[in-house]
Amino acid sequence: MYNLKKNLFLNLTARQKSALLSYLQVFVKKNAGLNKHEIFDKFLEDERYYDKIEQTRFHFVVENIGNEAFLKEILRFIETALYHFEMLDKHKPDPDKQKEYAKMQRKRAQDFKMSKEKPTKKQLKYYEKLVKSRGLASESLDGASKLDLRNKITAILEGGKENYIEADS
Repeated sequence: MYNLKKNLFLNLTARQKSALLSYLQVFVKKNAGLNKHEIFDKFLEDERYYDKIEQTRFHFVVENIGNEAFLKEILRFIETALYHFEMLDKHKPDPDKQKEYAKMQRKRAQDFKMSKEKPTKKQLKYYEKLVKSRGLASESLDGASKLDLRNKITAILEGGKENYIEADS
């Protein structure tokens, strides 16, 4: 797109060219649902309207409406801008996938941190009460980390009735 901008509208001043190209780029982005000829016609229609009410920002566009080469350059820029925005949309990452990946990364970091820490007294007491209330055999917790204890507690809670010791046994 940069190379195209360098080669278009060589008869305009740098300010005129910059203003026109930035306006056209925004105009194309707003009307991205239309095809290039519809956007081109709409742009020219707007410029004629603003010239009619004497409020045009681009007097040089109105002056060059009869110039076929100038109109071709506008159409060429619109076509390139449409292609540019289409490519940007194709390469835009999926926000849901990004959020899911970030969530997974945070969980992995938290698990790593927990694997290096000793379990808290509160966590140990909760485990003991849970084992006692479910009637399970208590396992040795020597050298266990917060992560290990959390996984054991989760297994007990998710196991539900499977972990109960039968009263008759």
